[in-house]
Amino acid sequence: GGGACRIHLATRGVCLRAPEGALNVFSYSQGGQVSRPPMVSKMVGIELKQGDRVRLETPGGGGYGQANKRTAEAVTYDTTNGYVAPGEKA
Repeated sequence: GGGACRIHLATRGVCLRAPEGALNVFSYSQGGQVSRPPMVSKMVGIELKQGDRVRLETPGGGGYGQANKRTAEAVTYDTTNGYVAPGEKA
């Protein structure tokens, strides 16, 4: 129909350490049954009803190569721009 659609979204940020090379994961729960379709750029055709749950796990920025092999300039750039906190492995 052409009626208005209201969405109430509650989020909860949880910081967990994902294993190296972890992938994004999308899952949803309908009536207690959890589905984990393959992650694609656009999730379409999923109809959610009141009470259904959606979960998106994003393990982070991935990066490239070993952190301890980065130049001091690259680490300073990331720290200065807020990509990592001072003292974190960059």
